[in-house]
Amino acid sequence: MEVSIQIMIIQLWLILGVTPLFPLFLNPEMKSMSKKQLLGYWLCHAATLPLYFIISPFLRIPLTLLIITCSLAFFGRINLSQSMWISAIAMGILFLMDIVLGIITESSYTVVFAGIGMEAWVGLIQVILSQLIYMALVLFLIRKRVYRLILNKAYIKRYQITLSVVTIVVTVLIILFLLLTSPRFYYGDMHPVLFISFFVALMAAGVAAIVILDKYFKKIYELNLIKAQLSAEQADVPRRTPFEKSIEFELYNMDFPELFSDEVTIQNAIYTGPNSQIYVYEQLSDGKRFILKAMEKQPGIQYNFDVLSGLNHPNIAPMIKWREGKQYYFIVKEYADGSDAYSLVKENGPFGMAETLKIIKQLCEALSYLHSQEPPLICRDVKPNNIVLDEALKLSLIDIETLRKTSDMRDTDTFIVGTKGYAAPEQYGFSQTTAASDIFGIGATLYFLLTGEDPDHKRISLLHTLGDDELPSLAMKPLIPVIQKCMAFSPADRYASVDVLVEECEQLDY
Repeated sequence: MEVSIQIMIIQLWLILGVTPLFPLFLNPEMKSMSKKQLLGYWLCHAATLPLYFIISPFLRIPLTLLIITCSLAFFGRINLSQSMWISAIAMGILFLMDIVLGIITESSYTVVFAGIGMEAWVGLIQVILSQLIYMALVLFLIRKRVYRLILNKAYIKRYQITLSVVTIVVTVLIILFLLLTSPRFYYGDMHPVLFISFFVALMAAGVAAIVILDKYFKKIYELNLIKAQLSAEQADVPRRTPFEKSIEFELYNMDFPELFSDEVTIQNAIYTGPNSQIYVYEQLSDGKRFILKAMEKQPGIQYNFDVLSGLNHPNIAPMIKWREGKQYYFIVKEYADGSDAYSLVKENGPFGMAETLKIIKQLCEALSYLHSQEPPLICRDVKPNNIVLDEALKLSLIDIETLRKTSDMRDTDTFIVGTKGYAAPEQYGFSQTTAASDIFGIGATLYFLLTGEDPDHKRISLLHTLGDDELPSLAMKPLIPVIQKCMAFSPADRYASVDVLVEECEQLDY
């Protein structure tokens, strides 16, 4: 009789304890669930308890998947696709738990099924504790990753076909495994090597099936989408002429009355890029010139124009106003007299040591101002092309529209910004950009101003090994340690701030 009670306790624990608890802890919305929702979630599992003792053991697997999915969808504050992902992940991990703990705690299971007095109860406690430890360890390792996956609704939607294929294949694999190993596996008669080999082969077959079926169903899905697009009626969609799509047409319909008067002369575009155009306009009354920049809207890219309009520093070209159109953003900034540093170096050759340090000091002051804001602002595109110098080498930092706040907690930037050679490694999606990313750009700019060459990270890392006749410029020799520290691969190995960088440059003997 005691054996029956102990076996019944294990079964109840698995159905009403492990099965509901593990998926619940994988749900990122668990903390926001009310007491009624938590009770409804558990009752959903409890209501199906009689079915587990009626149906075949092999049908319990799809039943469990269905219960987890439905209970999460109804009470877990997430949609059906998200609940299906959680149920698939949970079932796979719980199945592995059954296999792993079945091997590790085989003696405990044997004692429980044998029902040897008090030893059976001790074995029961060992089994439950081992399952709790397993779940706690797995949750510690994967919980945050699962949260990020489940909350990424765009990813969930994109791979909803993959999810269906994975769920079906995993369910079939588990049923096949139980069919082909029962009862030898559960009685411990199968040789461990044979069992592991069989399990690996079954998993490999499952992965292959997932890849093949996923490609097949995705191809059908894509073909159906194309067919739907081709057959869709286009009669009600108003067509726009090329002029109506142009920057000029949208600009004319914007709230910029000062641009369309007899007192203003708009010059031709001084820059035309893939996603932006820059114009210069002049007020005839006082001859003052301004920059008008049109930036095409791009999915996933957001700009902090309100922050930009509030900046006030002598080395940063100030923004006067901005407007948002249907296709473009329009910003007006004061015109910075002079030429960009890249063009000056290419036309006249590298700067000398004293001139370079004068330029770099002003650049650091501008960036220090940005980094001292609350929250700190990161430029992310420090390069010679974005530095305008007048005849007295007074610096103006331009094109800082892509700066970002550091107040959010994302692991990486929302979109990639930067120029090859001048962008820090973390700007390519490895981690979030910080003030250290701008310091990398300062080092790369410093290298260019002294040598006239675009920076190459590998070459720069070996500068200290070169002789005087091998250096790109002898004038750069005292600054080699500074450049290398600025451009260190790891942000932690760079200068702590631009102010520390300025202090070290001021101590140089040249």
